[in-house]
Amino acid sequence: MKRLAFLAGVAAFAAGCEPHSSKLPSSPEAAVTSQASKVVIVGFRTRPGASERALINSAGGSVRHSFRYIRALSANLPDAAVNALRRNPNVAYVDENITMVPLGTRQLTDWGVSKIDAPGAWALGFRGQNVKVGIFDSGIDVDHPDLTVVGGIDLVGDGRGLDDCNGHGTHVAGIVAARDGARHTVGVAPSAQLYSMRLADCDWAGGTLEKMIQGVEWAIDNGMDVVNMSFGFGVQGVSVPISPSDAAEAAFNEAYARGIVLVGASGNSSTPWVGYPAAYQ
Repeated sequence: MKRLAFLAGVAAFAAGCEPHSSKLPSSPEAAVTSQASKVVIVGFRTRPGASERALINSAGGSVRHSFRYIRALSANLPDAAVNALRRNPNVAYVDENITMVPLGTRQLTDWGVSKIDAPGAWALGFRGQNVKVGIFDSGIDVDHPDLTVVGGIDLVGDGRGLDDCNGHGTHVAGIVAARDGARHTVGVAPSAQLYSMRLADCDWAGGTLEKMIQGVEWAIDNGMDVVNMSFGFGVQGVSVPISPSDAAEAAFNEAYARGIVLVGASGNSSTPWVGYPAAYQ
């Protein structure tokens, strides 16, 4: 084999008062709200009680909640009273009521994708169009909203077909070709065609040399342009620095000779060598 590539709201609201209206606020909290108030968390140096509640009220505020495990109250306070309360020696802190936002719902470009300047390639129009990529792994989640699986081969035979019940293959597929414009991340080649070459089961077990060579033959017969292999050869479960298979090398040579780019993980165990199949020349 000649070569093996390495993969290696906050919105602000304004309330206006009807001109010449004599309507009074319906409650103390409403009165505070009408004075441009905010919700804050007020921490005290001792467990808050009646005197601390009175302090909030004297500042023109109202207590919303008394926390049970920290020495703090949440309160509505007029904006003008916040700084004065912070200077009170009995007050440990006054925190803004920070708004939470969900993580993972905005598309991100992972550091590795940026590191190889994939966005630069996208800007030139290279996004993996019409490129067939076989993910040789535990399958791909066929229902994942960021991934489009167009075909593949099931070498496991447990009734799950091309679907991934382990997660590793789906993770790899996302790095390769997560769709642009989806919710989470974007892959290196977001327009590539993904094929699930399912080699291993839900425990990432059952992947053998025989099945792997069958998968390589399927890749040749079905015109794969790229085959990614994020796995290593092992002897008794340990990655080894020597080639344990002439048959595997012969199969890879045949795939390479037919123009398939073979991508292998160089290793992920802090070993001082490159593992196989990545180490084939």
